[in-house]
Amino acid sequence: VEAFEDGFLAKILVPEGESAPVGSTVALIAESEADIGSVAAAGGAAPAAAAPAEAAPAPAADAPDGPSILMPALSSTMKEGKIVQWAVKEGDK
Repeated sequence: VEAFEDGFLAKILVPEGESAPVGSTVALIAESEADIGSVAAAGGAAPAAAAPAEAAPAPAADAPDGPSILMPALSSTMKEGKIVQWAVKEGDK
């Protein structure tokens, strides 16, 4: 997934090989290199396993403020997606 926000990848919340519901936060972006530590610390833990297909994803009430990368819907029927590979590491721009 291409990030449309500028910044540094602060924290990966969904590791390679794992699935996440459409619209859920899969990574956090820090606006500057100096902010990486604070954004990563405030980001919390990885999301729980994906909900059953018939349940719609709940709005992320605990989603962190600031830029993030969301799991996109690549079709109108897509309910969840799988992270195959991260092209950058945490801390990369």
